[in-house]
Amino acid sequence: MSGYGDGTFGPNAPITREQLAVMLWRYSGSPAADSAELDFNDESEISGFALEALRWAVENGILNGCADGRLGPRGQAARAQAAQMLKILLRTKRTTQYSKTLNDGTEERKADSPCVPFVYQVKISSASNGRGKNGDKTQHLNR
Repeated sequence: MSGYGDGTFGPNAPITREQLAVMLWRYSGSPAADSAELDFNDESEISGFALEALRWAVENGILNGCADGRLGPRGQAARAQAAQMLKILLRTKRTTQYSKTLNDGTEERKADSPCVPFVYQVKISSASNGRGKNGDKTQHLNR
């Protein structure tokens, strides 16, 4: 994460759905979406920096709209939503090969998913069930 355009980082600021989509999109290598269409009632609320990421996330089923036809891009991301988005991302990335040069620059490894170490950490921290300290699935994420 690089923070906001004004140079601040906002470590305690809540994460929005579009910000989370951008993080996952960038982590996935910023792939282009096949379709430029987003058909949601609140499409005009999407921030410019997040448009391509949201196209990709919706196209890949990582982010879905609400029953009322909204995407809710600037709504705060709940823990349960983040857990679900990560779960779907892992399923889509499982078939993607990647290579990584080690710190000494001499060895390259290949794996099915670069997400495995991250998922292990998420599972250990109990975030994978989407519940906060008091079992609240709607608790919002902070940066």
